[in-house]
Formats: sequence, structure tokens, C-alpha cells
Amino acid sequence: MPKMKDSGMEWIGDIPYNWEVFKLKYISKLTTGNSIADAEKYLYTDPNDSYPYISTKDIGYDGISINYENGLYTKKMDSKFQVAEENTILMCIEGGSAGRKIAKTNQKVSFVNKLCNFKATEVNEQFLLYYLMSNSFKTEFGNNISGLIGGVSIGVLKNFRITLPSLEEQQLIADFLDNKTEIINRSIEQIDRQIDILKRYKTALIAEAVTKGIDRNVELKDSGLTWADKISSNWETRKLKYVFDIRKDIAGQDGLTVLSITQQGIIPKDLESGTGQIAESYENYQIVKKGYFAMNHMDLLTGWVDISKYDGVTSPDYRVFTIKNGFDSKFYLYILQLCYIKKIFYALGQGSSNLGRWRLPADKFKEFKVPVPPLKQQEQIALYLDDKCLKIDYTIQKKMQAKKKLTKFKDSLIYEYVTGKKRVEGV
Repeated sequence: MPKMKDSGMEWIGDIPYNWEVFKLKYISKLTTGNSIADAEKYLYTDPNDSYPYISTKDIGYDGISINYENGLYTKKMDSKFQVAEENTILMCIEGGSAGRKIAKTNQKVSFVNKLCNFKATEVNEQFLLYYLMSNSFKTEFGNNISGLIGGVSIGVLKNFRITLPSLEEQQLIADFLDNKTEIINRSIEQIDRQIDILKRYKTALIAEAVTKGIDRNVELKDSGLTWADKISSNWETRKLKYVFDIRKDIAGQDGLTVLSITQQGIIPKDLESGTGQIAESYENYQIVKKGYFAMNHMDLLTGWVDISKYDGVTSPDYRVFTIKNGFDSKFYLYILQLCYIKKIFYALGQGSSNLGRWRLPADKFKEFKVPVPPLKQQEQIALYLDDKCLKIDYTIQKKMQAKKKLTKFKDSLIYEYVTGKKRVEGV
């Protein structure tokens, strides 16, 4: 066992005796980028003699992934924008992904103000990348998050500490982790591909069942729908205004359960955590009862629709509706959710998509046509899809758990080697 000493950081503990602790500002150069107003983005679309402009959404979590083809570019001669050199690090330091989204560049880029560029000066660049991906760094970052949006200022970040062996050992550690993480990343990518196949299969299964039914021998006919070519010959089509009743019942009081519409369903909002948007009063929110549909039609890209399992209230901006007699709720929920997944509603939207305000107006919703099988068939199809989707979701969940284990193992591996808990052979 090599001789150890206290690192001075309780979340790291002891480090090898010949390692040192430095502040980031002494071993790297840190700079933040520049924002482009949404109204001006159309001015930055020419790729000629330009650098790709990287936003937070373009950065992955794996230290590798950067989308260089988002359609935004800044001119190489434009001195208003900071430039990150090739083989330097970009990290998100503000917002929901702060301290977690990180990647190394493979070309020169300009970048948004929520990203910080780390350029190694007195440290191995790849070792620095691994340290910034480590749980030791994430712990210190989490301890220093402040502000409404949540982030760490560059002034504070510069004073974060890093544990450093000799440059020779840094290279050995970086090479070792490159090899190990590449193997783990390949396994994670394989799981991601399998999950994607399962999700696409599930979507295709739903689309087939809600337009053509589950009897493969039935005769089909032209649907007359914009989003499906054929439907079962004994089915009708109707506009949604004949299937649903839109409601707008204002609560008029506080104290009711506030409900959020998420892609995991309609869930009670945790008001005590202080996260997300908090209103001064919820008396102007609209009532949602168990069995009601609630839909975030204000954001057709990340929004969702579901049937509530709770009594409560939700934003007056959302759409709340109930199903008419003679229609099966679950069957039409499958159709509505399919319209989000396949971006069918998105094609009918209005507003500013680049601002996350691409909404489905009430008239477009009411006039949207859907298949109408006999009620008994609606119920049979819904039960069939419940069974099939439950099995697919279970398989996806198991694969997600396997991915989580691999990710946790990779995080542990990085932490142990960049803090000297384990040493590379030959040191």
C-alpha cells in the first residue's frame, strides 16, 4: 500500500503522498462563451469561413459527444465570440445539466455563455477531462451551485481543486481510462440501440393497432386521414370535437394538489422543493379530476398528454378535456400520445418552435380527425396494447437498469484512478 496523505477535500479523503492539489486556475485556462439572441439566430447560418456555434443542447454527458451540425455558425473573423480550440473541453456550468454535460472538441468552435471552455496549460488534457467527469468534481460542483437557474460562476469554478500526479502518471491514467471507458461506452451504445429498436417497435405496434385494428384478416380502406393511409373497412372517422369535451373549470381556491404534466405521466408537483416554476397562488388554476385528460399543448416537442390518476389543479394554459359517451378513454389516449411521439401534432402547430412555444390551437385540436372503431373493438385494442406495451416497457426498464449499472461502474472507475485510490500498473 503506497504512502497516503490528506487531500484537504473531505469528499476525496487521502491521496498518494507524491500527488499534489492545485486550483483549476493554475493548471488550465477557463473562459465562458457568448449568447446569440433568438431573434438574431437567422444571421448566423452561413457555414463558410465560420466556426460551428455550440449550445448546451449540443453537448453530451459522455465526454465525447458534440453536435457540430446544429445549423448555427459564427464567422472566424468575428471577435465578439470566444473560440474553443481543438482538443479542449466544453462543460455546461448553468442550468439543469450544469456540471454534467461535458465533451472534448475535435475542431475549433464558438460556444454559448452557459458553457465553459477548459484549456489545459499545466496538466494532461485527457486527465483533466476525466477529473472533470469524476464524482469528486461533481460533488464540489454540486456544493457550489447557486442562483435561480442553478449554476457555478467561472470565478468560483477557477478555485475548484484538482488532485494531480506527475505528468507521466497522468498520461498512464488517461491511457488506461481511455481503454476501459471505450469498452464500457460500446456496451452502453449497444444497449441504447436495443432500447431505440424497442421504442420504435412499440410506436409501430400502436400505430398499426389504432388504425388497422388487431385482426390481420380484416379488409382495409383509404382512411381519409392526413396521418394514416388505411383503416379497417368497418371503421369511421370523426373530428376530436365529437370525441372530447374541452373543460375550463377554475379552482377559485388554493390548497388543492398541483399537478404537472410530464412525459412520465401526470404527477403531483413537489412545491416544497422549490424547483420548477412556482406560482404565488393556484386559485386561477383549472380543476383536473381522476379520469380527466390533461395535455401540454403549449410545447408540442417536449410536452405530453395523459389521463390523470389524481384530483387536483393544473396550469390554466394547459388543455383539460373529458371523453364523451361511446368512446374508450385508453384507446384514444394511445392515439393522442402517438401524435406526440410521431410529431403529428407538431406539424399542425403554431408559434415559435425555437423558443419552445410550438402549440396546438384549440381549433386545430377540435378539427383533427381520428379513427372510430366500434366501442367493443376500441376496448379490445386498448387491452391488447396494454398487454404488449407492458411487456415492451418491462424489457426497456431492464435494459435501462443494465445501462445504469455500467454508467455507475464507469463513474466509479474514473473516480478511483483520478484520485489515486487505485494505481495503474507500472507506476
